[in-house]
Amino acid sequence: MVGGKDVYINLQLLHGHCHDTKTREDKKRYERELLTKSDWVQV
Repeated sequence: MVGGKDVYINLQLLHGHCHDTKTREDKKRYERELLTKSDWVQV
């Protein structure tokens, strides 16, 4: 899940293009965190 809970304090008012940019950056950050936390298998 990218982002937080759907609660009032978490809401941000963004233009459509700003939302797209923020969502893209949030997804990149989330994917980097997954790679950092994952266990790599050594062959």
